[in-house]
This record gives sequence, C-alpha cells and structure tokens, in this order.
Amino acid sequence: IVLGNEVLDAMPISKFVWRGQQLFEVYVQYHPSGYFVSQLEPPQDLLQTEFEKHVMRYVKTFENYQSELNLYLGYWFNSLSD
Repeated sequence: IVLGNEVLDAMPISKFVWRGQQLFEVYVQYHPSGYFVSQLEPPQDLLQTEFEKHVMRYVKTFENYQSELNLYLGYWFNSLSD
C-alpha cells in the first residue's frame, strides 16, 4: 500500500487554544476591512471530548497552548483496517 502524505495533509482539522484553563476552538472570520482574523469560540462537543481524552493531561499547566486535532483520524484508520 502506498500512502502519500498529501492524503493526511488534506484531511480537515480543528484548531484549538488552551487559555485560562479553558479550551477554545479557533475559527477564521472575515473582517469588514478586508482581511481574515482568528476568532475564539467555545469548542464543539467532539473537540471537547477528544481534547479531554487525549490532550488535556499534557497541556493543562501550559498557558496559551495552541495545536490542532484531526477529529476523524480514528475513524479513517478503522476504515483502512476494514
């Protein structure tokens, strides 16, 4: 099986920031002056769950930690094994 890294690069991710002991999801918003800005919002339920399960124990002491999660990577791996 040949798997190019472009397949994984093309998969959607959820970007997040851990700030003030709280998780925020990062969205991109168009600003009326003609450029894009980051917008912090409460996380969707799946991101909150996956963060608590896999990430929180490692970053809970860091402030302004930013990263991303592919919320569907596990499902994708399972489909490969099927």
